[in-house]
Amino acid sequence: MAKNRERIGRFIVTKEEDINEDFIKCVYCDKIILETKGMDDKAMDNNWQQLIESGNIAVPNFGWFCSQDCGHQYAKEFRVNFQLDENGKIISC
Repeated sequence: MAKNRERIGRFIVTKEEDINEDFIKCVYCDKIILETKGMDDKAMDNNWQQLIESGNIAVPNFGWFCSQDCGHQYAKEFRVNFQLDENGKIISC
């Protein structure tokens, strides 16, 4: 999925207009991973582990992918190297 991400030096960043506090979405395919509207901090904390256990990938200081495939496609398209485990999967926090 081709996107025009803002490039600052070696870094690719999400533009402010692409950030929405009502949901968490995959930074590659834009699939909504979790609707957060009206959720308090405790409810958010309870959801993080469930999101990761269901196959979503949380990349610290970057964002979320809905799957390993989206993460690898993003890495390939935008030439980004994420930390991988011994099986070649992107490490989620």
